[in-house]
Amino acid sequence: MSQDRPLRYKSAYMFFAQDRRPTILAANPDASFGEVGRLLAEHWKALSDDERKIYVDLSDEDRARYMEEMDIFQMENPKRRARPPRDPYRFVDI
Repeated sequence: MSQDRPLRYKSAYMFFAQDRRPTILAANPDASFGEVGRLLAEHWKALSDDERKIYVDLSDEDRARYMEEMDIFQMENPKRRARPPRDPYRFVDI
């Protein structure tokens, strides 16, 4: 994988988790990593569509950024041409 390849876009849930993780950790300072994940998932499921739309819009913007950066990356780094397939019968006398 190339080092200058654009970072993949984040999902709506990842934006939500990034936003709410500090709040969950402050309310539950002794929670383990798994417990924090479970609490985040519960909060995500409890969101209304209007509250969730904020994170979906952020994800859509990030996806557009990724697609734009990938287009530029692929123009600057064209893929190598594939080798022609080998003849499977090259060692067989027919």
